[in-house]
Amino acid sequence: MFNYLSNKIESNIQLTFIILLFFHAFFAIFLFLLASSEYFSNFHNGEGLWNFTRDSWKYHKEAISSVHFLQDSEWASWWAAYSLHAQVRFVSLVYWLTGYEVPIVFEVVNGLVWTASVVLVYRSSQLLCENNTVVPILTVLFFLQPSVLMSSTQLLRDPMILLAVCCLCYGWIIISNTKLHLRAVVYIVIGSFLFISLRQYLGLILLAVSSLYLVYLLLKNKISLFN
Repeated sequence: MFNYLSNKIESNIQLTFIILLFFHAFFAIFLFLLASSEYFSNFHNGEGLWNFTRDSWKYHKEAISSVHFLQDSEWASWWAAYSLHAQVRFVSLVYWLTGYEVPIVFEVVNGLVWTASVVLVYRSSQLLCENNTVVPILTVLFFLQPSVLMSSTQLLRDPMILLAVCCLCYGWIIISNTKLHLRAVVYIVIGSFLFISLRQYLGLILLAVSSLYLVYLLLKNKISLFN
């Protein structure tokens, strides 16, 4: 069964990506409609089911406030506002571009983030466990856990941080399994940028871990000092 699934995924990787994207969109829309229903909208002092993640509702309000900076072309103020919640910048930008200030419109970002994370973990598992069709499929089940899947539909920073970690892991796995080339560097740079922009206080730790692993690869002759 796993061999069959693996072959289907490999032969239709673009279709798999699209199916995952539509699955996430359907799930997010279902939750939004549920939260907006007459029954659940009366929960939590009128804030509805969205209040099951209080932080998400807080970020939604901050994003609405940030939209005013964009409307007035106050780009510096928009970037500086709510700097501790970096994902609010992305949320407010989507609100401003679409003209709709409702959480579900951020699905255009959340869907891509979740789907990209699934694909990157699948590819990373393939590189780590070559000729094994079971492990790659089992690892992606992590993203189908109710807590992970539901949080990926909200306005939280966690899914983006998870994507950053997936990018970093995939980039370093490519280097450790093959040789240093541009594709691996791009993934590491994107992952580092996302991670540090969302968790600035962990930037030094990320740099230290990456540097130590780079030294390890140099000592193991996985890459050359010239690279």
